Amino acid sequence: MLRLLTFRAVALCMRPAAVLLEGAGFAGEDHALIHLIPISMLALTLTSIPVHLNYFISHSGRAEHQRLAREYISALTWMTIVSFVSLFLLLLVLPSQVGFLLALAICFAFLTEKFADEASRALEFRKAFAGWFLVQLLRSGWLFVPIAASMAGLAYVESLLICSILACVLMFLVFLRVTDLFPNMDPVGLTLIRTNAVFLVGSVLPALFQQMPRIIVTATFPAQAHIFLAMAQLAQGLGLIMSVRLQIPYRKISARRPKTFERLQRPVMVRFLVPIFVVALSCLLLSFVMTPHNVQGLSLVIILAPIIVANALTFSILSSYLGYIPWFASKRSALETYVICISVVVGIVAVLVGTGLARHISVISIPALTSLIGLLWLHIIKRRYFSQRTVNV
Repeated sequence: MLRLLTFRAVALCMRPAAVLLEGAGFAGEDHALIHLIPISMLALTLTSIPVHLNYFISHSGRAEHQRLAREYISALTWMTIVSFVSLFLLLLVLPSQVGFLLALAICFAFLTEKFADEASRALEFRKAFAGWFLVQLLRSGWLFVPIAASMAGLAYVESLLICSILACVLMFLVFLRVTDLFPNMDPVGLTLIRTNAVFLVGSVLPALFQQMPRIIVTATFPAQAHIFLAMAQLAQGLGLIMSVRLQIPYRKISARRPKTFERLQRPVMVRFLVPIFVVALSCLLLSFVMTPHNVQGLSLVIILAPIIVANALTFSILSSYLGYIPWFASKRSALETYVICISVVVGIVAVLVGTGLARHISVISIPALTSLIGLLWLHIIKRRYFSQRTVNV
């Protein structure tokens, strides 16, 4: 367990370190990572349809297992290609600070994340943690290369694009090595995607929770974005520690008996909910009194630390509960849950805009409000699937 935590800690610190190096000026005046990281991760989360479920939990014979493998890899291929093209077109069409070269770099970074995510899942399922660690090193380590190239006098964005392409190719080879599955565009994959399309709606929830605040901060408070993003990335370590202790070593059990597993882990997770609520509500109220738009450096770190930690813990618990749903809930029930949760966000945004409170948004209020929304989503999910009155889903 200690070795696994060490693996996680080392991999976790790499990405925030790269963000801070860029923010400190080691990459010149170009600030690309505050766009590349959250947008590529947003695309990854939004396209995370669980087409791997049947393949991973299959106990069938060789012929049936090969059929499920063909379905999985073809569905993954279709999703990856369509997502890559769609992301590139959106980045060019939508108004943003992202230029052509950076848009390409973001798209190849997305592919790197996609291949890394699938390879990591397979390695976790096999408990091959050393291999998982090497994947994470590559997944984040390539971000330092364009910064070093910029320090050597080369153009930063161009270097970032070249490195993103090379990282994508290398991660693709890793994916082939780990899964022994070669991408293909078999029509059977489209059927699997259509069957699981309801979970595409569910992917909106973690995307909204984790990546949208980072994108909003980058667009609204660019001077504070590097510190915010680095702290948010680093705080994910709390969630990773919980995953290492409570989730990853028991991946097969949680997949095959999710309700039993949730009941055993519930006491550990519940103890965090009240402190999270208190911190999030306090920070939200404080944000209306203090709006630190010009605060920088250590002062900003001190101000953000409590709510960033609370936000990371909320996401860790929320991710666990969202992860249970595809394993046992009917597609209709899952869709109803996702729609209810999205409706909550739409309603809150409407109230903020309608009352004019949206004008008081700050770098503190964004994660505070997100944490409170996450707690509300948790309440909805637990009431629908894990209360004592729940009989059939």
